[in-house]
Amino acid sequence: MTNRIDMSEREYFAQFAKRTGMFMGRTSLTGVTAFMVGYDQTAVTGEPVISEDRCPAS
Repeated sequence: MTNRIDMSEREYFAQFAKRTGMFMGRTSLTGVTAFMVGYDQTAVTGEPVISEDRCPAS
């Protein structure tokens, strides 16, 4: 597998489409939508929407 840094967005999403469950666990339209919104927000702002200090403990 190619390093994510060396992939174009198109290549990354092709990998995502092939192995969706690897990226998000249980596959659902809601989950894919949330993943895509999060990816888009990170691409726009350059940082995650929810920072680690605001994430609930698991």
